[in-house]
Amino acid sequence: MSDSARLRLPNLAAGQAQKHVTVNEAEAILDILVQASVLDFATAPAGGESDGDCYIVTATATDEFTGWEGRIAFMRDGEWFSILPGAGDGEGWRAWVQAEGKFYVYDGAGTWSVLTFGDASDVPFTPAGGISATDVQSAVEELDSEKQAALGFTPRPALAADRTYYVDATNGSDSNDGLAAGSGNAFATLQHALDVCATIDFGGYTVTIQLADGSYARADVPVMVGQGSADDLVIQGNTGDATAVVVDSSSSFVGAISCLAGAMCTVQYIKTTSSVSNGYDLYTEGAMTFNNVQFAGTQHHIVARYNAAIMRGNNYEIVGSAIQHIRCLDKGQFRIAGGTITLTGTPAFSSAFVFAHQLSEISFSGNSFSGSATGTRFSIQGNSFLQVGGDPDTILPGDAAGSTSTGGQYG
Repeated sequence: MSDSARLRLPNLAAGQAQKHVTVNEAEAILDILVQASVLDFATAPAGGESDGDCYIVTATATDEFTGWEGRIAFMRDGEWFSILPGAGDGEGWRAWVQAEGKFYVYDGAGTWSVLTFGDASDVPFTPAGGISATDVQSAVEELDSEKQAALGFTPRPALAADRTYYVDATNGSDSNDGLAAGSGNAFATLQHALDVCATIDFGGYTVTIQLADGSYARADVPVMVGQGSADDLVIQGNTGDATAVVVDSSSSFVGAISCLAGAMCTVQYIKTTSSVSNGYDLYTEGAMTFNNVQFAGTQHHIVARYNAAIMRGNNYEIVGSAIQHIRCLDKGQFRIAGGTITLTGTPAFSSAFVFAHQLSEISFSGNSFSGSATGTRFSIQGNSFLQVGGDPDTILPGDAAGSTSTGGQYG
């Protein structure tokens, strides 16, 4: 009678009598291997085991386990049996070891090792169907710390209270821990502070990145674990003078502060500027709120695309020219209500003050504008919508009438 190639299950022979014996034996092996779980590693039985109890046998085996090194030993009907990891040396077999609370994997050469992944980049495969290593990492992070540890992952440190990281471009160092202000404590760069935030579990608490007065290089906001809303990550400058903290992008096509796909943050009391790029860039389903910020000269002051959204704002100031103040593309959204938008020095907008295309939405509700600008007031295209609560040609800054096309509307 032959066995199956992989799990070594006994096969029925043609015309075999007592078929139930063979079937029961195969089912007994499956009962051990499916969702495999063993008591511990052992060189011999401890005594007092019951049917279904299993061990992974280690060197040097004795008593009933003699010669079974590397195998799974199991008790059935009061007797000990062993299963040799399957054909092809059984590489990749996995079993839960109850005594250690961890998964182990068989290497095909007699050794069982803890199943571990350091981070998403270490996951040794990218399955078909659009599931990436990062997706696997994200799924693991949905587990509590005990289950993560059992799988061999190092759990993220979880916050138990609100936290502030301090950044000082002049006196800080990215080798510091960032937990206090000044030399020897603060980080030096905004990007490093954001990267550190990405290594912790917010746990629903608020993290504030406090920037000391000075100039900072652009930064990308990554997705944070345990962050409930944009309000839970605050990038803050000088609360008494929004011009004292400047974030400048020297890279083309990327904003001074960019929310990557799905990332969220609040920005307040900060000035953004760039001669080659944008002030704020938001990508796929990113979200941002801002308060008391200042826009100096950039390519575009705000860009939201692919379902990204500026959802709330407060008073802010525009002191520099741009191609467009707001640029929404591919269902991008800009929605603010209340507050005064101050234009200083008559900034010029070479394309339009606001621009929306491809099912995007721009909404000012209850806002007032102080000062003036030059350029076209609005351009709404591709079934997009502009909401200003009246005639945008009399409400929005500019000195040239706006336009709609290809289904664009305003109200």
